[in-house]
Amino acid sequence: MEKLFTHRYQIIALLAVTCCNAMLFLDATVLPVALPTIQRDLQVSSLGLQWLINAYLLAMASLVIAGGRIGDLYGHRKMFLGGVVVFAIASAMCAFAQSEEWFIFSRFIQGVGGALMSPASIAILFEIFPVKKRGRAVGILIGISSLFLSIGPFIGGFFSEYLTWRLIFWMNLPIALFCLIATLIAVPKSKKIQETFDVPGFLSLSLGIFCLIFGLMEGKEYGWGSPLVLISVISGSSFLLLLFYTDRRAKHPFIDFSLFKIRAFSAGICLVFFTQFILMTTVFWPIYFQEALYLSPFDAGLVTLASSLPIIITGPLAGQLFDRKGPRLTVTLGLFFVLFAFIWIAIFIHLQSVWMLLPGFLPFGSGISMILSATGVTALTDIPAQKRGTANGIYNTSRFSGATMGVALIGALLMGLRIKEFTGFMGSNNETKGLNPRLVMEALVGLKVPEGKLHTLSQAAFNYLKTSFVSSWVYAFTITMIATAIIIACLIIIPQKFFKKKLH
Repeated sequence: MEKLFTHRYQIIALLAVTCCNAMLFLDATVLPVALPTIQRDLQVSSLGLQWLINAYLLAMASLVIAGGRIGDLYGHRKMFLGGVVVFAIASAMCAFAQSEEWFIFSRFIQGVGGALMSPASIAILFEIFPVKKRGRAVGILIGISSLFLSIGPFIGGFFSEYLTWRLIFWMNLPIALFCLIATLIAVPKSKKIQETFDVPGFLSLSLGIFCLIFGLMEGKEYGWGSPLVLISVISGSSFLLLLFYTDRRAKHPFIDFSLFKIRAFSAGICLVFFTQFILMTTVFWPIYFQEALYLSPFDAGLVTLASSLPIIITGPLAGQLFDRKGPRLTVTLGLFFVLFAFIWIAIFIHLQSVWMLLPGFLPFGSGISMILSATGVTALTDIPAQKRGTANGIYNTSRFSGATMGVALIGALLMGLRIKEFTGFMGSNNETKGLNPRLVMEALVGLKVPEGKLHTLSQAAFNYLKTSFVSSWVYAFTITMIATAIIIACLIIIPQKFFKKKLH
């Protein structure tokens, strides 16, 4: 058993964990570029596009604590291997998808696999690497995994335009096979704890997150005051309150609320939630590039590549900066990079020039890498070893809850602003004022919609609609960038107040 902690086995174990995270990172950036193509091929609605992203995130947010808790009880290695298998099977299901519903279901199953893998990944690294090497190990994890994050838009664009978007999911299978073999070779069996699984707590959290996110996702479709949305949001909030009440009295609670007494952990939870929230703006960028700037999937992938390519370098550098200077400086610098990116994009997006947006994209990926790598290690450093899997599950639940709420609320904001602006443009033209804005917008992106009046419009009116469509995109993204910049500016106080200068 001891030989498994030698340098050679540490490297193999790190590769296994990194490759699994690479699959998660890859799917995060490779799919958005392909969404317009998938939308046309499977006739997916605008809301359905967001569910393709959020079904995965929702499963992760609902189940990742359970994955960490089960790992504590039965072994992180076992959960890690199980997660890889489930993720691989679900990837094949996505590749075979022929309908919107089947695709969304397959994405949810992918999220289940990710929920088993994700908490086990960090727990395995913490078991194998000593404290002084953890920052570097996580930096390498982020850096190498981010190579897949960086090339994801390129791969997604290339496959969508020249081959088929289904290859996006087929290529997960050889990566999963390598992860299984490397894990069996180099990762030792984890220690188990003799506790019970809190079923009421698990159900309360899972149902709470699901109902809350479902209500937020469907709000723009059915109306924020509709009975379905109100019941979903109220039910979700009630389940989460029930969780807080029951788990404080449970012998072995699903969420150990005593962990929140650790300042760095609580601060890290808050920081990662809002960072992932604003990060979900990147889901809508490739759609904007293709629908508003008329870029091909391949060109949209190349442009999106600019925001993630710097992570290959800054991931390892952020780990070294963290080890030498501590979390406070690393996270603060990352937040300033992201703040600059959003301000730059908000100022120059009206020019509708990709080249003018690039100076904003480049620091964005670097800043996100610095924030997430340093925050993850800092939040878990002071956690007792026997609670690390559960703590990492809480951390990842916050992370994926932020992501799924980001898709829901940013998507709602963008859609609401676009429809409001587009409706105003349509009302200013006598030929277009009687048309349904939603149906017209979907027709302009290539969906088959029952809006026969479009065929009777003059060429001038049709060109006016196309110009108005682009202008509504620009308006919506400008407001959204300003809102996200305000959130980032408020987050800067967190590392200054709650993170140490250096970890000892």
